[in-house]
Amino acid sequence: MGKIIGDRKFSDKALQKFNRRRSQAKVSESKRIDDFHFDPVEKVFREFKNIHQVDADNLDTSTHEGKRLRGSLLVYLKDNAGLKYNEIITFPIFSEVKFHSLGKLYKDAKIRMKKGK
Repeated sequence: MGKIIGDRKFSDKALQKFNRRRSQAKVSESKRIDDFHFDPVEKVFREFKNIHQVDADNLDTSTHEGKRLRGSLLVYLKDNAGLKYNEIITFPIFSEVKFHSLGKLYKDAKIRMKKGK
């Protein structure tokens, strides 16, 4: 062994740490939607209507209040229904929103909801 790697004890430890991932069992699937309990989409829309007293189809997204409610709906759909952004973008209320901006909208709405605004 040279000056850079060190002595034999170091190389044994380094080799052991390098090989640790190979010995673990490989996960056949990542997170599956069946592993978590999510509410049906219709139920999430119904709860949103009961909480905010407005139907999601009738939101006026040209106002600040309408945009905030759309953000709240986005959080409900992602957290409670377990939908992905590519599934959420298919709803008419999100037709004006670009796909790549949903993450930022979700993040901002989640922060706003935590603050209680």
